[in-house]
Amino acid sequence: MRIYSDVRLQGATSETTKAALIDTGAEISMVPFNVAVDIGAWRTNQQADVVGVHGESRTLPIVAAHLYFPLLKDIGGRFIFVMSDTSR
Repeated sequence: MRIYSDVRLQGATSETTKAALIDTGAEISMVPFNVAVDIGAWRTNQQADVVGVHGESRTLPIVAAHLYFPLLKDIGGRFIFVMSDTSR
């Protein structure tokens, strides 16, 4: 079963609310490239090697943004994400 919930992402320049897949077993969360750029996510000088469900591996940049859950009274804070190399 896939669980989706609205999340509010806030960066240095703007914020957006999106329906997001909630994967409680993930080691790190991923944010699409276009969303990270649109909100002005903070770039770090770090990268992470990410292995997908089909075994393909990529090295992707790590960014930071504020993440809030509107359905949970806006609980959240500043988190790190792997920035995908595709816009979805």
